[in-house]
Amino acid sequence: MERWLFIQKLFKEEEGMKSIKLPFVVFLSLFLIAFGAQVQAATKSIQLAPGWNLINFPIQPTNTQVSQLFNGIDYISVWSWDAENMKWNVYLASGDTAAYAEAKGFNVLENIDAGEGFWIN
Repeated sequence: MERWLFIQKLFKEEEGMKSIKLPFVVFLSLFLIAFGAQVQAATKSIQLAPGWNLINFPIQPTNTQVSQLFNGIDYISVWSWDAENMKWNVYLASGDTAAYAEAKGFNVLENIDAGEGFWIN
């Protein structure tokens, strides 16, 4: 019962306090953790065709580093468009990314979050 009161206090406006508005997923996670439930990470497989593939991750990766996301996959490069800076972001599987990006005027692609489109070859 104490755990439930703690959660209620998070979302209830009290004198001198402002209410905390969190997305439902955060609320549900707090609720499950407070009652000792285990939350498991979701997995999603994406099939890649030979050549160029334009894809995104429908779920948030636990590790967003490009070097880790594609570890163990045979690919040449990963690209995304940086609309704010009007430049391509690139990551090369060969490891020559920084020098290549600098020579060509690109940014280094370091992280990919859920919903961001990217090209992989």
